[in-house]
Amino acid sequence: NNAEAGSHLPNNAEAGSQGDPIIIGLKGQVFKFEGTNGKWYSNLAAKDFSWNMRFRKFETCPRDEDMFISGMSITDSSMKHIGHTSNILIATTSSPIRECVEDSALCLGGGTLHISFDGGHTFVSQPGDYHPTPGSRLIAHNTFGACSREWFDYESTKEKENAAANLRRKRSLHEIKPLEFLTDKTSTMTDPIECDIWVQDRKEKEDLFNQRGLWSTIYIETPLAAFHIEYRQSNPDRVDRVCDFQSLDAWVSKVSDELESQEWNGILGETRKVIYDPVSGQQIKTDRSQLLRGKNDVDYEVDGPFGLTHAALGYNMTWDGLPIASESVVIA
Repeated sequence: NNAEAGSHLPNNAEAGSQGDPIIIGLKGQVFKFEGTNGKWYSNLAAKDFSWNMRFRKFETCPRDEDMFISGMSITDSSMKHIGHTSNILIATTSSPIRECVEDSALCLGGGTLHISFDGGHTFVSQPGDYHPTPGSRLIAHNTFGACSREWFDYESTKEKENAAANLRRKRSLHEIKPLEFLTDKTSTMTDPIECDIWVQDRKEKEDLFNQRGLWSTIYIETPLAAFHIEYRQSNPDRVDRVCDFQSLDAWVSKVSDELESQEWNGILGETRKVIYDPVSGQQIKTDRSQLLRGKNDVDYEVDGPFGLTHAALGYNMTWDGLPIASESVVIA
C-alpha cells in the first residue's frame, strides 16, 4: 500500500463543489445538493471535458450537515488527437496511509490526500509541482489556515476586465512560479495579513513544498480549464470536536474559449444558464428544483470517477413537471 509515485492507493481511499455540499453557481446561484454516500456525480460535462465528484457521509456530524465532497476527477480530452488525455483523480483516505505516519514523512493533508495522473492506477501523496501531460500542470502544497481560500470567482476568457486583471488572467499557470501564484491571490484568503506573513516566510526560506499540515491547496490547469481546490479536515487531535470530516472545496477559475463555446451539462454546468421566475421576473438563485433539469439527485449520478453520462443529459428544462414554454422562462 505504497502511496509514493508509481504506486497504488490503499483500499480505504475515498475518491468524490463546496463541502456540505453547497453548489455556488456560475451566475450567482447558491443551493444545496444532498447526494448519496459513496456516489459519484457529474458536476460539469462538456464534449471534451468532465468534472465529477464523490460524496461521503460523516456520521459524527449534525444531521443535514454530514455530507461532504470527498473525491474529485477531472478529464480533459482536448489533446487526444495527439495521444494525450488528462485524467486527474483526487482521493482522500479516512486515516493517513502507512508511508505518511512516520515523523519524517512529508505528505499532503497529513497523509490523507492523494493524487493520481493516470485515472487511479497510481497515486502520489507528496506536495510538488507536477506536469503530467502536455498543457497540464498541478501544484499541491499544505496550507496555513490563514491562507485557505474564501472564494474564487469564475472567469471566462471572453469577459472584459481592467488591464491589471486581464494580464493576470492571460498568464497561464504554466508561466507562474508556485509562490508567485499564491502571492497573487492573498487578498482572497481567510486572513490576508497573516497569510501574507506566512507567504513571505515561505519565499525567503524557499520551503513551500516542505510544509506539513492537515489542510492543503491544489491548483490545476489543463488545456481547457483551471481549478482551485481547498482540502480541509477536522483536527484529529482535538478531543472536543463534534464533527469529524474531510472536505474538498473546488472552483473553476478560468476556462478557455474552446470550452466556453461548448454546451455545458452537469450540476454546475447547468447553472451557466440564468433562469427567471415567470411571475416576478427575478432571477431564480436558490430553488434547486427550478435551477436543475433533473429533479432528483440520482439524475446526475455517473458510474464512477470518470463516468461520462447521467440521466439529466436527456431531460428538457421543466417547470412544475411540465415542459417550459418559451414565454414562461428566460434563459440567458
